[in-house]
Amino acid sequence: MDTDRALGLLRERLAELGELQGVDTPQYHDWRQKTERTLKRIFGPDHDFVEGFGRIDFYSMSDSPQWVVRAFKDGRTEAEALLKGAIYELEVLSEPTQFASAASVDPELWEHVRRSVEQEQWSQVASQTAIFVEDKVREWAGRPPDEVGEKLMTAVVGENGEFPLGLTRGEKQGWHRLGMGFAMALRNANTHRIEQRDDVKRYALGVLGAGSLLLTQLRHQHANSFRS
Repeated sequence: MDTDRALGLLRERLAELGELQGVDTPQYHDWRQKTERTLKRIFGPDHDFVEGFGRIDFYSMSDSPQWVVRAFKDGRTEAEALLKGAIYELEVLSEPTQFASAASVDPELWEHVRRSVEQEQWSQVASQTAIFVEDKVREWAGRPPDEVGEKLMTAVVGENGEFPLGLTRGEKQGWHRLGMGFAMALRNANTHRIEQRDDVKRYALGVLGAGSLLLTQLRHQHANSFRS
């Protein structure tokens, strides 16, 4: 989900909150469910916004009308502050992610790493890209589970592989070497250790771009022959 869409949904939930009249209404229960799902979808199920929202209590321990009204108002104030904080997080603190989407990155790969990109978990973006690309290449070509890395890329995108890429011999060699480079330089590094580097965001986006390029070319030339 891009930032503009996420902000729009959060503002909708905030506007709906201001219209609630009490907890014993269908509108309240609908709003509560929608807000919880919205926060989980945008930030992930373990984010502190989701946990904080779950702790907000609109109900009073007393049956006194005065305390019922007060508890509802206190809950609404807390929820309002949380939603405004979530909006501030996306609008001011987070970097925009419009540079990447299903329109500019292989759509299945993007769906796999989207949340990590939106949460700026750059080391995870790199490692999950490497894992996903290898798994998808193996799945499409119907290769055995224990075939990995350079051996897998040679069996699939090599000149005599299942799905050679390019038209001329030079192109085929180039794509084969790109696949081997991805497996040996990126897949090995990012699945065997956590990369500690100052340019981790730029590096992760490079891994994402390289992985997307391989998948895109495979789809372009061989989509009709995929095993799955």
